[in-house]
Amino acid sequence: MIPGQYALGWRMPPYRDKGKLIFSPGSIGHTGYTGTCIWMDRQRNTQIVILSNRVYPTRRHTKI
Repeated sequence: MIPGQYALGWRMPPYRDKGKLIFSPGSIGHTGYTGTCIWMDRQRNTQIVILSNRVYPTRRHTKI
């Protein structure tokens, strides 16, 4: 699988943080403009959902 690949709206790369692999290569996820995120690692049977509103009170607000 090529990093950055998409399938029906889901992103399919292995998710990394500071070079460390967080999810397996078979994981899928999607992020949104307001800071929302859903990621599913089917190999490890793990799901993460983050619901946030980083644009409140204005779009200049960049912290979650």
